[in-house]
Parts: sequence; C-alpha cells; structure tokens
Amino acid sequence: EYLLTQFNVIVTYLRLLILPVGQNMDHVYPISRAFLEPGTVISFTLLLSVILMAVILFKRWRVGSFFILWFFIIISPTSTILPINDVIAEHRLYLPSVGIFFITASGMVWIFERFRRRHSLLIFIHCVLLMLVTAILWSATYRRNLLWNSRIAMWQDVVKKAPDNDRGHDSLGLAYQNKGLFEKAVEQHEYALKLKPYYDPSVYKNLGVA
Repeated sequence: EYLLTQFNVIVTYLRLLILPVGQNMDHVYPISRAFLEPGTVISFTLLLSVILMAVILFKRWRVGSFFILWFFIIISPTSTILPINDVIAEHRLYLPSVGIFFITASGMVWIFERFRRRHSLLIFIHCVLLMLVTAILWSATYRRNLLWNSRIAMWQDVVKKAPDNDRGHDSLGLAYQNKGLFEKAVEQHEYALKLKPYYDPSVYKNLGVA
C-alpha cells in the first residue's frame, strides 16, 4: 500500500514543482489500497512514461536523461517500498528537484538559442513570460515565508487546508499554549482527540497542561 501510494505522491511532487499551489507542511494524503484504482494506474503510467523518455533520450541528450533519472533515484529512499510514518513531505523534494530545475533551465536556453536570430518577437514574448512567472513565484515564496515566521500562522494554515489533521490541531494547540492562549489551546487539543481518540498519549498531556 505504501508503494502504491507513492506512485500518486511522486506525481504530486512533480505537480508541486511545476505549479506550487496547495503547499502544506503536514499533508493528510489518501492511501492507495489497490493498483487498479484509477488514480494509481494513471500515476504509474505517467511515471513509467517519464522514465522511458529518459531512456530514449540517453543517446541524444545524456545530461538531460541523467537528471530525469536523478529525480527518481534521489527520491527513492522515501518513495518506494520502505514504509515511513508520513507518506508525503514537501522537504523531501529539495535535493531531487535539482534535476527538474536543470532540465527546465536547459529548455529555456534551447528555446532562446533556437529562435533568437529569426524570431525576435517570440524571444521577446518568451522573456516577458519568464519575468512574469518569476514575479509570481517570487511573490508566492514571500507570502509562504511569512507563515514560517509564526508557529500559530503555520499550523493555522495546516488545519485550514486539512481540517481532519489531528496532528495539525494538536500542534496548533501547542502553538497557542506557548503564547498563553490556553482556551484556544484546549479547544484544539480536544478537537484533535475528537478526530482520533486513541492518538499519541502526549495529546492528553498537552490538554492537561493547557
């Protein structure tokens, strides 16, 4: 089940690299129970296609082929058959993403080199689009970093995106607790226990302290 789930998780990782929307420090991710689930089959087919593309590119563009395989090799310790507590964690993308960024940058250079002499208008549009995308990503990065300045804001973001995240509610309770907001802390700890009554005993301790 962990391996089947990872087919979907890796596609989610790739989607986050291309379109970083819906980021969450603590995801609640659905578990795949069978290979023939539609989402799992589609994800597996997509990943297999990408790997086959890397094999086909090996003779014509070895560096590109290497960096495609780099992504899968570096992500494999946490995304194959060895089950760990969290099926998905965005920080696992840091090192594997080097391959995707290299391929993206190489593609931009290829477009520029191919069209710069004959199609100056296309190059101008290309540069404008790049600046626009860069500005949007910069703004999104800045806004995302603001959440990391506050434990309360970060965990509020977690439970807003995943209301059924018991760990998120308990952690938000601790963040309130550390600021002396004990009524709000009690509310969050109790909600975490409502979601998962047999959760980690530390939640009962946190509730008791609050």
